[in-house]
Amino acid sequence: MKKIVLFAFAILFAAVAVKSLLEQQTNTALGGAIVAAVFAFFAMRGKKGKAAGSSEKQPAPTAKQQMAPVAKPVKAPAAAVHGSVTFRVAGVTFENDDGTSRQTILRRMKFNDEPFESWSEIDLDFARYTYNGDPAMAIEVRGETIGNVPAAEVANVTAALQRPGAHVASAEVIGGGTYDGERINYGMEITIIY
Repeated sequence: MKKIVLFAFAILFAAVAVKSLLEQQTNTALGGAIVAAVFAFFAMRGKKGKAAGSSEKQPAPTAKQQMAPVAKPVKAPAAAVHGSVTFRVAGVTFENDDGTSRQTILRRMKFNDEPFESWSEIDLDFARYTYNGDPAMAIEVRGETIGNVPAAEVANVTAALQRPGAHVASAEVIGGGTYDGERINYGMEITIIY
């Protein structure tokens, strides 16, 4: 019965760790993974000791072995990564055609305000268009434009997105607040891996 309870707690904390990892709450995910590993370790340790029928101690698993089932990446494995493109979104201080402030959208995203309570890099869309005869690419989140790929990076981002397995690995809202009494604009840094 004790083993079942320990395994139940291990599964519960592993689920919390995975959920936190998906929500990019790394501290909570790490804590949950460690607690889950400890519960699993004690549950398995008791089981192995009785099954073997000896007083020999089993070697304790390393931290890497304990956390492996919980900390697996959700996206493509690292071995599949051939390259990456990282850039800061341009045009974040402009207003959209409907008068919506891109700064307001980014602030809402940073603080998970409605309608961006649970946004993630999965929600990003790249829309190609032409500006003054040159290729351009807008970045949208749930139908709201937050800016553009910088003109110098459009070709690199287009090529990266066309590669098999390409996806946005991270999208972080940066900036906000003040510095020496001056407002700091919100922005976004995006990394695409392929």
